[in-house]
Amino acid sequence: MGATDRYLVADIGGTNARFAMVSGSVRSGFELEETRRLKNEDFEHLRDAAHAFLESCSGGHPSRACFAVAGPVSEGKVKLTNSTWRFCPKDLAEDLRLEQLLPVNDFAAQARGAPLSASWGAYCGPPAGSASTSPSPPPLSVPGLRAGPPQTPTSSLVLSDACTPPDTGS
Repeated sequence: MGATDRYLVADIGGTNARFAMVSGSVRSGFELEETRRLKNEDFEHLRDAAHAFLESCSGGHPSRACFAVAGPVSEGKVKLTNSTWRFCPKDLAEDLRLEQLLPVNDFAAQARGAPLSASWGAYCGPPAGSASTSPSPPPLSVPGLRAGPPQTPTSSLVLSDACTPPDTGS
């Protein structure tokens, strides 16, 4: 993978589909570009919304994609919880001319994107009733990750150079 690789990321909910292009790498960090929100009701299928987004983008075509979806992700199929949209990642990847499309549950994507800290107080403050007046330590930084504002696709938080799912040990 080169320094100018582009990825398609999306946060697919029941009402809106948020898309963005991402460039960069784990080493150099990721930059979100061309972020757009499309209304699901304007498209019969997810592939139609994805094509509309890709056609609106400038620059090179992405090589891989990562979609955070509001629903369960099982081998070979994804069905959104609050939408009629369903898709097979392999078929959608072929239709969009991608080498790979990685679907992840949107909640799992957010959980994986949250920096972890050995100190609970780093993110939640001192426990209720605590007499501690010392400030919480700053959040840990995650090398190679530059997440955008909350309205940007959460799937950008799980990208890696290989865009492969993590080893869950199961």
